[in-house]
Amino acid sequence: MGIIERVNHFLATGFMVGRIKYMPGTFGSLVGLLLLVLFPFLSSWSAILIIVIAGTYICQQEENRTGIKDNQEIVIDEIAGVFITFALVNPNNFIHYLTGFLLFRVFDIFKPGPIDYVQDYEGGPGVMLDDIAAGLISAIIMFFIF
Repeated sequence: MGIIERVNHFLATGFMVGRIKYMPGTFGSLVGLLLLVLFPFLSSWSAILIIVIAGTYICQQEENRTGIKDNQEIVIDEIAGVFITFALVNPNNFIHYLTGFLLFRVFDIFKPGPIDYVQDYEGGPGVMLDDIAAGLISAIIMFFIF
Protein backbone atom coordinates (compact mmCIF):
# COMPACT_ATOMS: atom_id res chain seq x y z
CA MET A 1 0.00 0.00 0.00
CA GLY A 2 1.37 3.40 -0.99
CA ILE A 3 1.27 6.54 1.14
CA ILE A 4 -1.96 7.83 -0.43
CA GLU A 5 -3.71 4.50 0.19
CA ARG A 6 -2.43 4.48 3.79
CA VAL A 7 -3.73 8.00 4.45
CA ASN A 8 -7.06 7.10 2.83
CA HIS A 9 -7.32 3.95 4.97
CA PHE A 10 -6.40 5.93 8.11
CA LEU A 11 -9.19 8.45 7.42
CA ALA A 12 -11.74 5.85 6.27
CA THR A 13 -11.26 3.89 9.48
CA GLY A 14 -11.61 6.96 11.69
CA PHE A 15 -7.94 7.08 12.67
CA MET A 16 -7.91 3.24 12.79
CA VAL A 17 -10.78 2.99 15.30
CA GLY A 18 -12.81 1.15 12.66
CA ARG A 19 -10.37 -1.73 12.94
CA ILE A 20 -11.60 -2.51 16.45
CA LYS A 21 -13.09 -5.97 16.17
CA TYR A 22 -16.35 -5.33 18.06
CA MET A 23 -18.81 -2.51 17.35
CA PRO A 24 -16.61 -0.48 15.00
CA GLY A 25 -19.56 1.76 14.05
CA THR A 26 -20.17 2.67 17.67
CA PHE A 27 -16.49 3.43 18.22
CA GLY A 28 -16.46 5.46 15.00
CA SER A 29 -19.47 7.41 16.25
CA LEU A 30 -17.62 8.06 19.51
CA VAL A 31 -14.69 9.44 17.50
CA GLY A 32 -17.15 11.77 15.75
CA LEU A 33 -18.58 12.86 19.10
CA LEU A 34 -15.12 13.47 20.55
CA LEU A 35 -14.13 15.52 17.51
CA LEU A 36 -17.34 17.52 17.87
CA VAL A 37 -16.68 18.21 21.56
CA LEU A 38 -13.13 19.34 20.77
CA PHE A 39 -14.04 21.24 17.59
CA PRO A 40 -17.70 22.39 17.75
CA PHE A 41 -17.49 24.08 14.34
CA LEU A 42 -17.54 20.60 12.76
CA SER A 43 -21.34 20.62 13.02
CA SER A 44 -21.53 23.68 10.75
CA TRP A 45 -23.05 23.06 7.34
CA SER A 46 -19.82 23.98 5.54
CA ALA A 47 -17.79 21.46 7.58
CA ILE A 48 -20.49 18.84 7.06
CA LEU A 49 -20.47 19.43 3.30
CA ILE A 50 -16.70 18.97 3.23
CA ILE A 51 -16.76 15.73 5.23
CA VAL A 52 -19.65 14.33 3.17
CA ILE A 53 -17.87 15.02 -0.13
CA ALA A 54 -14.47 13.90 1.15
CA GLY A 55 -16.00 10.90 2.95
CA THR A 56 -17.79 9.74 -0.18
CA TYR A 57 -14.53 9.88 -2.13
CA ILE A 58 -12.58 8.19 0.66
CA CYS A 59 -15.16 5.40 0.97
CA GLN A 60 -15.13 4.84 -2.78
CA GLN A 61 -11.33 4.59 -2.81
CA GLU A 62 -11.35 2.19 0.14
CA GLU A 63 -13.96 -0.03 -1.53
CA ASN A 64 -11.92 0.00 -4.75
CA ARG A 65 -8.79 -0.98 -2.82
CA THR A 66 -10.33 -3.78 -0.75
CA GLY A 67 -13.13 -4.98 -3.02
CA ILE A 68 -15.39 -5.17 0.06
CA LYS A 69 -18.80 -3.47 -0.21
CA ASP A 70 -19.52 -1.26 2.82
CA ASN A 71 -16.64 -2.70 4.83
CA GLN A 72 -17.37 -2.48 8.57
CA GLU A 73 -13.91 -1.00 9.13
CA ILE A 74 -15.01 2.15 7.28
CA VAL A 75 -16.40 4.52 9.93
CA ILE A 76 -15.94 7.94 8.34
CA ASP A 77 -19.63 7.67 7.46
CA GLU A 78 -20.52 7.38 11.16
CA ILE A 79 -18.34 10.38 11.93
CA ALA A 80 -20.17 12.43 9.28
CA GLY A 81 -23.53 11.21 10.61
CA VAL A 82 -22.68 12.38 14.12
CA PHE A 83 -21.68 15.83 12.82
CA ILE A 84 -25.02 16.04 10.97
CA THR A 85 -26.92 14.99 14.10
CA PHE A 86 -25.79 18.17 15.85
CA ALA A 87 -26.23 20.56 12.91
CA LEU A 88 -29.51 22.07 14.15
CA VAL A 89 -28.71 22.39 17.86
CA ASN A 90 -25.86 23.86 19.82
CA PRO A 91 -24.93 21.06 22.23
CA ASN A 92 -23.71 22.47 25.53
CA ASN A 93 -24.14 19.71 28.08
CA PHE A 94 -23.78 15.99 28.58
CA ILE A 95 -27.50 15.33 27.98
CA HIS A 96 -27.36 16.93 24.52
CA TYR A 97 -24.35 14.86 23.50
CA LEU A 98 -25.75 11.63 24.96
CA THR A 99 -29.17 12.12 23.35
CA GLY A 100 -27.71 12.88 19.94
CA PHE A 101 -25.29 9.97 20.12
CA LEU A 102 -28.03 7.51 21.12
CA LEU A 103 -30.49 8.78 18.51
CA PHE A 104 -27.92 8.49 15.77
CA ARG A 105 -26.84 5.00 16.80
CA VAL A 106 -30.44 3.73 16.97
CA PHE A 107 -31.23 5.04 13.48
CA ASP A 108 -27.88 3.85 12.11
CA ILE A 109 -28.22 0.35 13.54
CA PHE A 110 -31.90 -0.33 12.86
CA LYS A 111 -32.19 1.68 9.62
CA PRO A 112 -35.95 2.23 9.60
CA GLY A 113 -37.76 3.16 6.38
CA PRO A 114 -35.85 5.35 3.97
CA ILE A 115 -32.52 4.85 5.74
CA ASP A 116 -32.47 1.22 4.64
CA TYR A 117 -33.35 2.05 1.03
CA VAL A 118 -30.49 4.49 0.42
CA GLN A 119 -27.99 1.86 1.53
CA ASP A 120 -28.57 0.03 -1.75
CA TYR A 121 -26.50 2.57 -3.71
CA GLU A 122 -23.10 1.32 -4.83
CA GLY A 123 -19.67 2.55 -3.78
CA GLY A 124 -18.92 5.61 -1.69
CA PRO A 125 -22.45 7.08 -1.93
CA GLY A 126 -23.94 3.80 -0.69
CA VAL A 127 -21.61 3.79 2.30
CA MET A 128 -22.34 7.40 3.22
CA LEU A 129 -26.04 7.86 2.44
CA ASP A 130 -27.55 5.72 5.20
CA ASP A 131 -25.51 7.54 7.84
CA ILE A 132 -26.38 10.92 6.31
CA ALA A 133 -30.06 9.96 6.48
CA ALA A 134 -29.71 8.70 10.07
CA GLY A 135 -27.95 11.95 10.98
CA LEU A 136 -30.62 14.11 9.34
CA ILE A 137 -33.46 12.32 11.11
CA SER A 138 -31.57 12.52 14.40
CA ALA A 139 -30.91 16.24 13.82
CA ILE A 140 -34.60 16.95 13.28
CA ILE A 141 -35.54 15.07 16.45
CA MET A 142 -32.79 16.87 18.38
CA PHE A 143 -34.13 20.20 17.11
CA PHE A 144 -37.62 19.47 18.45
CA ILE A 145 -36.35 18.07 21.76
CA PHE A 146 -33.93 20.92 22.49
